Amino acid sequence: ALLILTMVTLHWRNSLVTEEMYFNELVKSFDEERALKLLESRTGRSIWISYAFSTTFTLLRLLFVTFLFSASCYLFYVRVSFSRLFAIVVKSDFVHLVPGVLKVAWFTTIEPNYVMQDLHQFPKFSIVDLFYLFAEIDDPMFRTAISQLHSFNLFEGLFCLTVALLLAQQEHIELSK
Repeated sequence: ALLILTMVTLHWRNSLVTEEMYFNELVKSFDEERALKLLESRTGRSIWISYAFSTTFTLLRLLFVTFLFSASCYLFYVRVSFSRLFAIVVKSDFVHLVPGVLKVAWFTTIEPNYVMQDLHQFPKFSIVDLFYLFAEIDDPMFRTAISQLHSFNLFEGLFCLTVALLLAQQEHIELSK
């Protein structure tokens, strides 16, 4: 179910960029003939390759994250099977679908007249975005200090919290561990 929803979300996000928008963006960097060739290559096989890559990447990411949590559980003397931990990670990974769904919902309902730049400037949901949301920050020292927070995504933190809560609930583990 997770892989299917990932594919659907990817399809929705790809459908936000129309051929005209993509062509106009390509013309900024290439001549018109080259832009037309690139536009033609975007359809067909390349879309299926992106779906296959997305599926493979999702599976590898889930396995890697499960391995990391498994190693952490081992180091803290928490006994949980890899398959149960994998199931918990898969359930928790549904959190990563939320940003894509929010982006599609925003541009199809709230702001239907968008351009490519709007898609690129849509919030990345980093912790820094919270600072800018609640306060106007003009101090350059403060901006420099919080600029490192761009790499921390809110949904990644929510994912880790969800894994911890599900693991604690299903394995009857105290959260202090």
